[in-house]
Amino acid sequence: MIEVYTKDGCVFCTRAKALAEESGYEYKIIHMPRDISREDLMAKFPTSRTMPIITIDNENIGGYNELKYIIEERKAND
Repeated sequence: MIEVYTKDGCVFCTRAKALAEESGYEYKIIHMPRDISREDLMAKFPTSRTMPIITIDNENIGGYNELKYIIEERKAND
């Protein structure tokens, strides 16, 4: 499952949400601070410094560009 951690006013968060929706894969949007506090987010992803933070099957893959690349690769291999 794709998990997209987002916040308001983040252009790449908006793009990542749209990409996850269009991908056809199961996904979940986690919004900061509504769904997770900043403190909990930083504890979960201590090395991440930008938004969105994206995981696939609980593995941190990076941000929007990494998600786009992985989805394109999966579609090409299907």
